[in-house]
Order: sequence, then C-alpha cells, then structure tokens
Amino acid sequence: MGLGRSRIADVIFSGWPHEGASLFSIQQSGVMFTIFRHPVERAVSMFYYLQDAHWEPTYRPGYKNITLAEYARSDQIEDNWMTRILANKMREPLNQNDLTLAKGIVREKMIVGLTNQIDESYRRFDKYFGWQSAVQYAKECRDKYVLNSSSSGNKHQHQEVEENSLEWSLIMARNTFDFELYEFARALFHNEQKLMLGDPKEHSKTINR
Repeated sequence: MGLGRSRIADVIFSGWPHEGASLFSIQQSGVMFTIFRHPVERAVSMFYYLQDAHWEPTYRPGYKNITLAEYARSDQIEDNWMTRILANKMREPLNQNDLTLAKGIVREKMIVGLTNQIDESYRRFDKYFGWQSAVQYAKECRDKYVLNSSSSGNKHQHQEVEENSLEWSLIMARNTFDFELYEFARALFHNEQKLMLGDPKEHSKTINR
C-alpha cells in the first residue's frame, strides 16, 4: 500500500528486517535502529515469559513443568535467532559467511542500542532522530515506559542465570553465532558514541554506505 513512500509514519516497527526493508527504496530510504540483548538473557526471559503469556499465540504453559536446563536441551530454544533473521536463513545450518553477512548489516545499516544501557540508547535515538517532544504528556510517557525501564509493565520478573552455570553453558552452546554478533554490536555501540557527538549527517553516511 505504499507505506514507505507515503511518509505517513515517522517510525515503523518490525521484527522482520528484510520484510521491513522492502517498504523502502533508494528514493525513499529509511534509517534502521535496533536494541540488542545478550542471547542468554533473551532465551531465559523467553522461557519464563511464555509460561505466563496466555495472550501470546506462542503461550507454553507446559514450560512450567520443565527446568530451564531441559528447555535449553530441547529443540524449542532459540537457535541463533538474530543471526538467522539478519542473514534471512531461518532453517538451514548457519556458517561463518552468514555471521559475516549479519555483522555487515549491523555495521552498515543500523544504529545500535543495548538493553542493559536502555537509557543511553534511547537518548541516542532521541538525539539522532530529533524525537525531543515539547508535549508534556509525551515526555512523561517516554520517561515512565522507556527511560525508567524498571517501572515498565512489560518487564517480566524471573530468576537470573549465573554466568558459566550449566544453564548458561547450554544456552550459549546453541547461540554461539548470536553471542559473537552481540559482542560485535556492543563494540559498535561504544564506537557510535564518538560519532553521535559529531555531525549526525556524517553518521548517516556511515550507516547507509
């Protein structure tokens, strides 16, 4: 329906970057931003969330009857989700070329944020895209639900997994590509700080080259 060309929406959200990119063209381009989460934290959160999320089509009440380690050994756990979705290779075995492709997309096409630095990530997006709002209720909404992430109603409480524990090791073994991609994104996040302090137009040239 020409959503990208219409310029009706200032921001478009999609969990599927290749499909999302198809909305745009060279003449009507966009700038992509995303927020990365450590693959172990993401998998653990997903396990506990789907035990209770009866509103989700992927609701799995049966997860309450298994341990996290059993989940990590099953075929239900995420298998390098971020690498797969960026490389557009959801089922076939992954290889180093797929990881290289995913890294290239992150490096050249994305402004990177991190969940464990959500305040700084949002401020960075805010500065780059010019989202500072003069409307008081909009600022209050942002401060409550984005910057003050601990108060977010979507935050699902669960026990954290210690690094190098059995559960940690099992999940990492299934997400080695994603872990390397996350570390790559984390390095970019810190490097982008220098760019964001400079000219946003120069940054735009960098991420869209």
